[in-house]
Amino acid sequence: MKKILVWLLAAFLLQYAVYDYLDRVVFAPSVAFTQKTIGGSGPVVQSVMYSYNHSYYSDLSATDLKIYVVRGNRLVKDVSLADNETVSYLSWLPDRNIVLAGTATDYPTATTVALLAIDPETGAKPVTPEIRGMAKGARIEGVAFSTKTNVTNILVRDVYGTWVWRTDANNYLRRLNLDDWDINRIASLQYQDTLLYDDTVLDSVYAYFYGGRISKIPLGTIGRYALIGTDQNDNVYLGSLDRNDLVTGVFEGKVNGGFSEIKSITPPAPVNAVTVAVDGTVSVASGYVAPYGVKHERYVPPPTPVKRPVLPESAIHPLSETHSGSRTGR
Repeated sequence: MKKILVWLLAAFLLQYAVYDYLDRVVFAPSVAFTQKTIGGSGPVVQSVMYSYNHSYYSDLSATDLKIYVVRGNRLVKDVSLADNETVSYLSWLPDRNIVLAGTATDYPTATTVALLAIDPETGAKPVTPEIRGMAKGARIEGVAFSTKTNVTNILVRDVYGTWVWRTDANNYLRRLNLDDWDINRIASLQYQDTLLYDDTVLDSVYAYFYGGRISKIPLGTIGRYALIGTDQNDNVYLGSLDRNDLVTGVFEGKVNGGFSEIKSITPPAPVNAVTVAVDGTVSVASGYVAPYGVKHERYVPPPTPVKRPVLPESAIHPLSETHSGSRTGR
């Protein structure tokens, strides 16, 4: 009788282990560079997201961001959000267990945005890039990073359009001098300090090289196209657009050209529904995704350009010990 009970217990434990593995690993959502959607009332991120190897998952609510160990469902980090603070961007790094959270803190006349790097495995307290004095309502919409060059680019949108900020291994934060009003997506090369971004007004993709040189990425005879992303081998992925700004095909190449079509998208899909993973796998999401272009429609520059404000140098800085307060290492 005792032997039978032992066998039954062993069978039960084995069955539980198999179901737990299927639930948390096999059927867990895979991580991508950016897992974000934008709703009609503003930026919204997925509430639950898994790390690249499914060892951890993040659970976002209106009041805090919690990180759990998958095995045992144990809480390891709890980041509280202030009443006037929201998270508009959330993504796990594609090759390590670190989650990036883009926050916005609204004040009566301005907004402060910051990018938190949260490591659940160590007690490390990385410097948090913070941008103060942005127009009220500013939000981080995208982050492009390279773990090889230690460069992070941050895409911020406010009422004046889009801005891109860059921070490096020395925690030096500065705004890139881009003239584009409406950038939909950014990406980084991994082995070269180069930022890629698309312009929804010109329906083209550009490369911003270290030192400030900007070059249009050629796509042969394709007249209108958008940025899909990059992979771990510095391949660049572009999507050809039809008259409705839908992607009809995905092209792979390098920053200096040489593109060829690798996937036909049928039926055509919204730009932000098409993504590429670090291994080069192209995916098309279903359901609602962010529209391509500002204010949910095609963007038309005003006849008389709106003068974008020049932020004071005091508003452009990485946080130091004197600036950080309780935010550093959150």
